[in-house]
Amino acid sequence: MQGSDDYQIVELTNQFYKITRSGDYDGALQIQEQMLELAGSDENNIYFFYARILYAEWFQQQQEFIKSNQILDEVIEKARILDFPEPEAIALLYKARNLNTIYENEEIPELLQRASHIAQQLDNDRIIMLYNQTKGGHLHLIANFSEALEYHLLAQKQIERQIELHGDFRDEILLNSSYNSIALIFTELDNLDDALRYYSKALQNSRRIGDSFSVSRALNNINILYSKMGDFQTANDSLMVSLELNRASGRTVNVIRNLYNIGDNKLDMGLYSEALDFFNEALQESIEIDLKPGIMFNTFGIGKAYFKMGKEYWPTAKTYLIDAEVYATNLNDRAILYQTYKTLYEIEKYNQNYILALEYHEKFKEYAVLYFELARNQALDDLMIKHRVETTRAENQFLSERLLLEESANKNKAVLIVLLVFLSAIAFIFATYFFRIKSKLEEANNFLQEQKLSISTKNDTLKRLSKERNAFLHVIVHDLRNPLSAIDGALQLLKFYKESPGKVSVSSIEKDSDELMNIIDNSSKRMNLLIFSLLNIFENEQIDIHKEMEPLPISDILRKTIEEYEPIARVKDITFKSELNGINGLSHRTSLEGIFSNLISNAIKYSQRKTDIYISLREQKMGWEFLIRDQGQGFSAKDHKNMFKLFGRLSATPTANESSTGIGLYSVKTSVDRLSGTIKVNQDYTNGAEFNIFIPWPANISEKEEASGMPKSFSTEFV
Repeated sequence: MQGSDDYQIVELTNQFYKITRSGDYDGALQIQEQMLELAGSDENNIYFFYARILYAEWFQQQQEFIKSNQILDEVIEKARILDFPEPEAIALLYKARNLNTIYENEEIPELLQRASHIAQQLDNDRIIMLYNQTKGGHLHLIANFSEALEYHLLAQKQIERQIELHGDFRDEILLNSSYNSIALIFTELDNLDDALRYYSKALQNSRRIGDSFSVSRALNNINILYSKMGDFQTANDSLMVSLELNRASGRTVNVIRNLYNIGDNKLDMGLYSEALDFFNEALQESIEIDLKPGIMFNTFGIGKAYFKMGKEYWPTAKTYLIDAEVYATNLNDRAILYQTYKTLYEIEKYNQNYILALEYHEKFKEYAVLYFELARNQALDDLMIKHRVETTRAENQFLSERLLLEESANKNKAVLIVLLVFLSAIAFIFATYFFRIKSKLEEANNFLQEQKLSISTKNDTLKRLSKERNAFLHVIVHDLRNPLSAIDGALQLLKFYKESPGKVSVSSIEKDSDELMNIIDNSSKRMNLLIFSLLNIFENEQIDIHKEMEPLPISDILRKTIEEYEPIARVKDITFKSELNGINGLSHRTSLEGIFSNLISNAIKYSQRKTDIYISLREQKMGWEFLIRDQGQGFSAKDHKNMFKLFGRLSATPTANESSTGIGLYSVKTSVDRLSGTIKVNQDYTNGAEFNIFIPWPANISEKEEASGMPKSFSTEFV
């Protein structure tokens, strides 16, 4: 059969790869021309197709992916028409690799499907091997690490078998690519020991055959491993060697990766100015070759550097972050979008642009859900991978020892009995180990079933939260629309007075203008109060209060809060009667101030004139108790169902037309829950409202642990 096993094609292909790996691209072009000479003037010839594939590979080595893909498209079309399935499949896979390198992954699944169909028809080991490696690379790009690892491990075994049979240089290069890809996935899965083992294999094999390209790629990716370990200096040393190798060979894309990763490490080391230099250099080189992932990463890197340099640089940071958002949206990079929106939220909140801050807050929460849901799935996959790897290692160890025993038995019959006893002992050890593994797998299976049920429950929760969020947004829009309508109406009337002089008396205009300005002032204050209250709630929900606990004079905080509200109460002739025991202990200051302030202000707001508000603070056995009782309007039976809901509408109304956002009791309930406390409303008390809050001491609370991570480095995956 004429095809890739043709002797001359294999020899010329090996020469081509050896020359390109040394950086002699002119010499590589001569190899391609020799292949064309073998084809002659007849394009209906296998040599012609492989000559064009090598030419596309030549452009790929030059980082000119568009030209490379144009040639591959030509090969795919002609090979299909003239019925040359093998070069058609190879061209499909090479194009998929090019697209994967530049993050244009929409077309990749179709290319892989077509190549897989051809490979199955031909039963060609080489094409199947290339398919498995390319499929693994695409799965890695879309963060499906567990399945990507399976494809890469399968490709590794197939490549090693090809090397044993033929010993071709092109297969050695593919093997280096597999080692690197497998190590990179193990790094993503935090399996750092296996990652280091495969990086060592990649470096050893690359240096043995003189493959400087694979050496530079392994050094670039080793940086990620050392960065995860917190050893940024070693990571940068590795990157600097990789950078010099790539510059010497003119590999622009890899140079850009190196520069970005060095800049990212400089950020972690607090060297912001140095980080900016590397990001800017990488950005300019990315723009020159229109490498969109490089533009995205480095634009984000510059924005992140300016953000960390301080608030005076935040306007510049915002400009770069908005540009990064556009590129990340087009490339569907969830991690970059999450970090970008979170940083923009911080900037807009600082600038008091609360409406825009709310929009960015919603976006980064949305991408946080997407990212961490993916992370949870990856964690489950990682668990299964670790068990499969552990089982495989045990089986390989047992088989290796068994083969050694059989060889020794053939050499010396006298030792056979001893060896058999030893083998039995090994078998017993393996059986014991097997049952231990089986027990662990059963535990893992039970854990996975629990996680499956947990994920199902969380999915239902997410659906419910989505429904509640839509209702919540509707209420926000409704509550913001009313003051906006009032402001608009007042402005329209003022505009009419200005444009219609003489139609209304001056005294009427002056009187109306004062009233209209009061309307505008009150409406804007109401909007600001609503937005500020919402931002406080959202910000508090992001804080782990157990990490911010501190010794506090709880009774003094309550006493100070009462003093702050006494002038407001005095306007309505309301008197505070308090009984405060001296209580000190660990707690969260912001949460306490919010609880006390909301309940005291509500008591004043909904009470009639010349009434009393009773407040007490007492220490209990397991914590402390706060009670507040007013002589106001109290609650209806319907109120008890809605009082702690966000924007819950209650029957009582402020007695002096005070402003109300509808979120005070929701905020109180949220803060009490975060302190692991309880809040009760005394339904037997009918002369007003009575709230009783119990807060346990932190020693009686089980703290929750959270884990999070973000992909940082710009990695290399392909040949």
